Amino acid sequence: MKSVHFARILPAIAIAGAFSMQNAVAEPAPLPQTDFTAQWDLTGGPEQMQPSRITYSTSLNKMRVDMKMQGQEMTMIRDMGSGSALMWSSMMPGMAMRMDTAESMKLEGEPTGRTDSVSGEDCEIWLSNKAEVCITADGIPVRSSGESFTATMTQIERSAQDAGQFEAPAGVQVMDMPKGMGAMGGMGAGMPGMPKLPF
Repeated sequence: MKSVHFARILPAIAIAGAFSMQNAVAEPAPLPQTDFTAQWDLTGGPEQMQPSRITYSTSLNKMRVDMKMQGQEMTMIRDMGSGSALMWSSMMPGMAMRMDTAESMKLEGEPTGRTDSVSGEDCEIWLSNKAEVCITADGIPVRSSGESFTATMTQIERSAQDAGQFEAPAGVQVMDMPKGMGAMGGMGAGMPGMPKLPF
């Protein structure tokens, strides 16, 4: 039953790779070049999902997402290099689930040459898997938009982040995602229209 709780959460965080375009023109998408934290507002995504918080460390190459859905708090930390992700929730106190997202979430896309301004930030628009992602000069994906969702970063603060934020809380038991559920619980991060995190 505990794994079912995580499967219910996964569609909300299946952005951990908004770039999943896999064709001849795809190229590696830029990663953030500075530490930052920002609010992440999603429209058209899972019901009862409140604004989330994204935190990024360039030295660790890790992203942290703190979110709340249906009154439950949850956190995901993704290693952008290895593709491994760790997730825990108030629904499962004292436990965390580890999964491998490397194959399903390749950071690739195609720059369009178009630009925009989002939350006061100038950005270049990339195309990826029927979604557009607007990326700043220092690699922050300030907006992702697809067929049925738009995710926008606001309240962006560029500042050094504490490395301790990117580890599971002390005393938490870490378990591996059951193999039968797949890399992202069978949800499929590259599915068109699936709400995705910015990167």
